[in-house]
Amino acid sequence: QRRVYIIPSGFGLFFAVMMLAILAGALNYNNNGALLFGLLAVSLGAVSMLQTFRNLDRLSLIQVGADPVHAGDPLHLSFHLRCEDLRTRFAVTLRLDGELRHVEIAPGGSTQVEFALPSGARGWYQPAPMRISTNWPFGLFHAWSYLHSDVRVLIYPRPESPPAPLPRLPDPGRIGGAD
Repeated sequence: QRRVYIIPSGFGLFFAVMMLAILAGALNYNNNGALLFGLLAVSLGAVSMLQTFRNLDRLSLIQVGADPVHAGDPLHLSFHLRCEDLRTRFAVTLRLDGELRHVEIAPGGSTQVEFALPSGARGWYQPAPMRISTNWPFGLFHAWSYLHSDVRVLIYPRPESPPAPLPRLPDPGRIGGAD
């Protein structure tokens, strides 16, 4: 729970300023209807903050899979996410190296998310931490966290294309005995 970060979105800041203006006007003019509306909207904002946090709470990364590739071929990473309680996760966004995926996770279930990333130089590749975020339910708050994995993928050297032809005749210096 300490690794889920939450801040108000731009729309959330606008909403807060509008609610402050409505509440100030309602108190100034002693308008009970406007005061009731303002306090109701503020309480909906507080519930929205709780639901945005709970949309990412108790999500876990259970497996990361990838196969070795040749340099220049797309690298396919597969992330398995699991929901550890009985709540559906709506509008969850995953970001890895600039690519976005939007998923919904069933209660108590798991989902698989695929990324196809360009492979660079040969050698071991370790993906950066994946950012998981949400703005659900009303877009007033933005919550995010990072999922770290210890997977390493081997990127092989690119084979020569077209391959060099094999010699047609044997080397005369190598056949027979040495004189």
